[in-house]
Amino acid sequence: MALNRIWYNTITIVGFAIAIGSLLYSTLLQFNKMSLWRSNTGFIWMSVTNPVQWLMEISQVEGENK
Repeated sequence: MALNRIWYNTITIVGFAIAIGSLLYSTLLQFNKMSLWRSNTGFIWMSVTNPVQWLMEISQVEGENK
């Protein structure tokens, strides 16, 4: 009985992980299509390390688009 519960929990966690992963992946693809950033990893790294730079980058891109 306990084994069934462990399997159920594992399958549930894996299912959620796959769902969240695919959601993030599709979001990244959407941003890519919008060409808001030149390199995804660089942009993500920048947004994690330096929010001010990140905000400046976005406002620059917004300015270029106008």
